Amino acid sequence: MNNKDFITRIAKKTGRTDKEVSHLITALKMVIADAAENGSEVALPGLGTFKTEIKEEYVRNDKENGKNYLVPPKAQTVFEVAQTLLTKIKNSYHD
Repeated sequence: MNNKDFITRIAKKTGRTDKEVSHLITALKMVIADAAENGSEVALPGLGTFKTEIKEEYVRNDKENGKNYLVPPKAQTVFEVAQTLLTKIKNSYHD
């Protein structure tokens, strides 16, 4: 499903206009981005949780030239799917 279809489906289910839904989704993205920037989690019950994880620095060996390189730490945002959603998806394939 593309973004336009996603917005239209939500608009139909909520009785809002596509434009209103688009603004709400933009606001949601901004809230998630702000939380990730601050290292906070955003939990969406029944859907999942956005988290910021720090990948520690490590030494990487370049096998071609034999040199070692220090790879700096890196922050990345991950999404952990809620167990209820995983179960619903899994069960939909057994019907």
